[in-house]
Amino acid sequence: MLKISEGFSLIELIVVVAIVGILSAIAIPSYSSSIEKGRRADGKVALAGAVALQEREFSLTHQYSADISILGGVTSAEGFYAMSVVYISTLGVCTTDKDCYTLTATAIGAQANDTTCAVLTINSLGQKTPSADCW
Repeated sequence: MLKISEGFSLIELIVVVAIVGILSAIAIPSYSSSIEKGRRADGKVALAGAVALQEREFSLTHQYSADISILGGVTSAEGFYAMSVVYISTLGVCTTDKDCYTLTATAIGAQANDTTCAVLTINSLGQKTPSADCW
């Protein structure tokens, strides 16, 4: 009588596990990078809103604000960035400290793994750092 085996052999199982491992090694870093890039929008939106509020403040009081609470708060809307603002007089076009500012969005929480663009800044002249790739 001929015996028919059912199921998978050990070799077949090892091949499947190897294929899944290779696909995971490629897909997971790419997915993580895409998620981090998507979360950067939270920081960019928070900075853009703070810039608009700074310009509004300047039109009303003839000086920029150093109070982040009136510029949208200490964290971005989705909570992936901590926000801060400082006066800066080293831009070369400022007559007083309150004529120029730098807004900073620093990645926190899950977004802190985005080491390439962990800190986004924009100043009163519209200069953005770290680079165009992050913006």
